[in-house]
Amino acid sequence: MRSDLLFAFRAIRRQPGFAFMVVLTLSLGIGGSVAIFTVVNAVLLRDLPYPEASQIYLMRTVTSDGAPTGNITPRDVAPFVQNEQHPLVQAASMAWSQQVNIIGADGKPYSTTRYGVTDQFFEVFGSRMALGRAFERGQNPGPLVISYATWRDLFGRDPDIIGKSVNAEGFPRPVVGVTPEDFEFPEKPGFFYLMRLGPSYENVRAYRAFIRLREGRTHRQFQGELNARAKELQADPITKLPLVYVARPLLDYVVGDLGQTVTILFGATAILLLIACINVVNLLLSRVTIRAREMAVREALGANRWRVIRQLLTESVVLALIGGTIGLAVGAAGIRVLLRIAPPDLPRLDSIPLDARVVLFAIVVTMLTGILVGLVPAVRLARHSLRSLMNEEGRGVASGRAERRLFGALVVAEVALAVVLMIGAGLLMRSYANLTAVNPGFNPDRLLTFLMYVPGRVDVSMVTTADGRREQRATYLPMATFFRELEARIAAVSGVQAVATTSSLPLSRTQYDGNVPFHIQGRPVGNAEDTALLATSRSVSPAFFDTMRIRLIAGRGFVPDDRPDSPGVAVVNETFVRRFFPGESPLGQRLRYAENRWRLGDVGFQLSHLLVNDLEIVGVVDDVKYLALAEPAEPSIYLSSEQWIHRRRGLVVRAAIDSPASLIAAVRREIASMDRELTAEVGWYPDTLRLSLARERLGTTLLVIFGIMAAALAAVGVYGVMSYSVTQRAGEIAVRSAMGASTQQLMRLFLGQGALLAAAGVVLGMMMAVALRRIVASQLYGIAALDARVFVVAPLVLLGVAALAFFIPTRRVTKIDPADLLRIG
Repeated sequence: MRSDLLFAFRAIRRQPGFAFMVVLTLSLGIGGSVAIFTVVNAVLLRDLPYPEASQIYLMRTVTSDGAPTGNITPRDVAPFVQNEQHPLVQAASMAWSQQVNIIGADGKPYSTTRYGVTDQFFEVFGSRMALGRAFERGQNPGPLVISYATWRDLFGRDPDIIGKSVNAEGFPRPVVGVTPEDFEFPEKPGFFYLMRLGPSYENVRAYRAFIRLREGRTHRQFQGELNARAKELQADPITKLPLVYVARPLLDYVVGDLGQTVTILFGATAILLLIACINVVNLLLSRVTIRAREMAVREALGANRWRVIRQLLTESVVLALIGGTIGLAVGAAGIRVLLRIAPPDLPRLDSIPLDARVVLFAIVVTMLTGILVGLVPAVRLARHSLRSLMNEEGRGVASGRAERRLFGALVVAEVALAVVLMIGAGLLMRSYANLTAVNPGFNPDRLLTFLMYVPGRVDVSMVTTADGRREQRATYLPMATFFRELEARIAAVSGVQAVATTSSLPLSRTQYDGNVPFHIQGRPVGNAEDTALLATSRSVSPAFFDTMRIRLIAGRGFVPDDRPDSPGVAVVNETFVRRFFPGESPLGQRLRYAENRWRLGDVGFQLSHLLVNDLEIVGVVDDVKYLALAEPAEPSIYLSSEQWIHRRRGLVVRAAIDSPASLIAAVRREIASMDRELTAEVGWYPDTLRLSLARERLGTTLLVIFGIMAAALAAVGVYGVMSYSVTQRAGEIAVRSAMGASTQQLMRLFLGQGALLAAAGVVLGMMMAVALRRIVASQLYGIAALDARVFVVAPLVLLGVAALAFFIPTRRVTKIDPADLLRIG
């Protein structure tokens, strides 16, 4: 082996140009594979930082056709929470999040996420506290568990934080624990608190449910029990389809749609690596024939056939190891580039470690690549005598039928794989172009956003209704007054064209609105809330539609006179009209929310309280994309912020000047003049739109890069094969020329052969793309997976690249002097 290695290095030094091409090709293929596998490892393979994380599941409901419907009610989870001896479930907890303020050790307010949980939450995740303890079963609400980041950043790692009170949401609360440093799920919360869920909450479908199964229990067993219990569920109020429970592994929930994108990209890099290997195989095959005389001499000196084959494999592995080492560096650089272009909210991509699994993958891929690319020349050598190969080199007949078929098959495979990647890239490019052209339903130009949370208290009192019933009435007039005055102050700032507030900003990362059950008056309803309809309820100030430039289709928007003591009014979107009032006008129709006021917790428990329950639809506006540009608009009910107010609100400011950023300081001053402790997260709507497309842009960019690299590698491979073919068939060309063949005839001969190989590769690649269409279909928007334009343009582009690649070496036919060759022969 030592002598084989030394000989391999001497062979590389003798032909540095050849070695450079092999190493460069392999380093690009291996480097791309390592970079994407590192992402796969970070997103899909790396364990979640919880003990036995594979036993943790998210429980939710879906309709019988698989469409998600919502979260979980306390009643759904009660059998697991109340039965400590449940045969399948070890612990179960519900959770719910909200954006709030917390006062740090410096006395300043900081915006953070609080996570309301039930007492078994930390049992589900099996997390030991960095300091203090977790919540205990049966513990009364009040104490907090703060995150490690909050303890570090806001309280300076105070070692005596346990037992101290911190001001959260305007109330002092004692700290009983600090989470571990790596416990950042869900949603990187600032602190956790215990929820008190009384009987009035048992039907509120507003919670996430996390379940830990007992050791040895399986997903199938748990899902079977959920299927049996689903018979108690009522049908979905909108689709009327039966509801079922599903248990989703925690990793799937954390990763979401990114998992499929990463898998597709990893498959694309595997194809790219395969193309690189085919290129190297072509180079090594041509080198075997060229080195036939050398191999024959070695055999004549006593080396057996296996010894010669082993030498060839050693050389290919050495080249692959050099390429793999460089490829690992290329992969590390690619990861840094990927982190720069990736959106900040992609799950599990805050750090992408080059850990032992990645290094092992790089070693395995490098070794397999070296063996693979060296195996084909070795097999060819084993199937032919060295004497015949040496004679072929001398006679220039290495382009016999068998060899032409081998080289031709490699070219066809290379072109076919490149076509698959280029079609995939073309589909994603068109899909991304469609997304960027989607009308979000508002005008984002010159629009600033300020996201804020206003602490305060709700005044809840008992009142007597007109029909003599006693009911709770929640009022929050001070908050409505606060935002009304804040809008007026900011509107007076020079350079501000319009200003408004809203409960949720369209296309922002966090949405605070939710589905609220309601009835349409005058239509028959059943006996309970199950027959109620669902639509997303949103709270906006009267100037919202004008500020956002949302088109009013019918009726009117909100006006300042729509106060709590005025008749309730609502504005709905087009999707709402199509779903609930098809073929008729909704204007003048009346809506009534469910009787249980606290049912409004479905919108996120923002301490949002509807001050009127009976609403008249007074206007219809255009659909607005709230969740994502690729998602259809939801049926929405807009309510005046004077009649329904959120503590968490987004302020939108439309600038009248071309430099909106210059208004930020002035707007912040006005906010501080209202409340010095109020924090506001500033945003710029064009950036928000770009961020909403960041995942799609990342996948499209990478696949386009892979497609370009595949086309380039395919072109290099075609060029190399055609160039070698022309060189080896020089004697044949001379004979044909001497017998009267013209230069044009010889050119047509070689061009025809090249065109036939390229065409065969394109056809095969299109067939493969058709077979794989379902894999990429989930990533497309507004375009079919068999889009005719892409399936025509991408192959034509590759045909053009291939034509150029085999035309250049074919021109050398015109420079061959048959007299010189025949004299030499």
